[in-house]
Amino acid sequence: MRKGKKYNAAIDWWAYGLILHKIAKKAFPKDRSATESMLQDTANHPECQRNNVKDLLKKLMCKNPSERLEAAGNIRRHPFFQSIDWDELEAGKVDPPFARSPPTLESLTAKVIKETTISSYEAFTPPIPPEQQKLFLGFSFNILSQSTAAL
Repeated sequence: MRKGKKYNAAIDWWAYGLILHKIAKKAFPKDRSATESMLQDTANHPECQRNNVKDLLKKLMCKNPSERLEAAGNIRRHPFFQSIDWDELEAGKVDPPFARSPPTLESLTAKVIKETTISSYEAFTPPIPPEQQKLFLGFSFNILSQSTAAL
């Protein structure tokens, strides 16, 4: 995909492998050279992982896309997923392993106060005096042109 070549679902399995790798290692390559080295050598997975996790990652991140798809075709049968009851999961009868707690009233109130304070400050801040404005003559930055340029 990065090289402009045609791709299929194999790239999705690769991406899934990257996500699992991140979760297993609790890290992710932060720069292009680290990403490149991971692309070059996918066999070096963290040693602290159990064998079934390493095996799954090795199959999902296989360099050959057709082999990756073949491994993913039977992904439900992989030992990593042996504890999952797929029928129960698809029926929505499985409780999630964890659930986020809803935000508290205090945290929401603090957020609203902070946002209101910032917007109130901006609304009531007077423009700079003309003599200070002269310091910016020839300065071409425009926040609107910068935000629309990204679109």
